[in-house]
Amino acid sequence: MSVATLQTVKVVVYDLMGREIATVFNGNAVGENQVTWNGKTAGGVQAASGMYFYKLIAGDRTLTKKMLLIR
Repeated sequence: MSVATLQTVKVVVYDLMGREIATVFNGNAVGENQVTWNGKTAGGVQAASGMYFYKLIAGDRTLTKKMLLIR
């Protein structure tokens, strides 16, 4: 998702049960950006291989997609 104007953006990773695993980005952004999840939970523990969801929230728009973590 491209963010046309400067706004608050948040990227959060969830497990299959809908539990929040980690916040990858939380700040202001504009344009196209790239973030990388290091595969760790918010507590610093390595997450298990498997399916996860990420949610990108930019202003009033939300995008949710699946991703696969392979170790």
